[in-house]
Amino acid sequence: MGICPKCKKFKQLCRFHKSEKSKNYIRKECWVCHLKHCEVCKNNKRKIEKRWYQNNKELRSQKAKEYRVKNKIEVRKRDKERRRKNKKKGWVTNTIGSHRRSGFTVKIDFNYLVNFIRELKNCPICNKKLHWGPKKHGKLKNNSPTLDRINNSLVLTKHNTMVICHRCNRSKGNRTLKEFINYCILVVKNKQTLLKY
Repeated sequence: MGICPKCKKFKQLCRFHKSEKSKNYIRKECWVCHLKHCEVCKNNKRKIEKRWYQNNKELRSQKAKEYRVKNKIEVRKRDKERRRKNKKKGWVTNTIGSHRRSGFTVKIDFNYLVNFIRELKNCPICNKKLHWGPKKHGKLKNNSPTLDRINNSLVLTKHNTMVICHRCNRSKGNRTLKEFINYCILVVKNKQTLLKY
């Protein structure tokens, strides 16, 4: 039996952690009090780190730049591996950024778009499998995913966008989705005359 100095209760020796620093090779406080103490220390450490993180933005960015300059090869390898593992997240970041740079108002949440494309495997128009990998020689493949506006307004919202393949996006052009469907119906109607050529 032993007394814990924190909770001041009699407890069996199995309720105390082992420690090489103490004389009896047993901690003074019981393991319940020790875990509570560790949790308090962790929370305090997190608060201090968060405060430092917020107050030293310039210092952090400067250190990050210095590290990138010193370790160019390692950083490239790490970034390449990260892009390989998180292809869809990388696509979302690049797509939202490129639309903003082009002057579009983006009102789509990053997490919403990531969750939306997580289960998306095929193009909803042509049903071809989408290729989420990198560009080939800096150019998009025909089955590369692209963010398309259903109605061609400058605002990108949840209800005004869809992810389709690059080929379908090019053939759709500036048409709205309804106009594109009507265009496809006209092509099907003129199928026999087109096949003569």
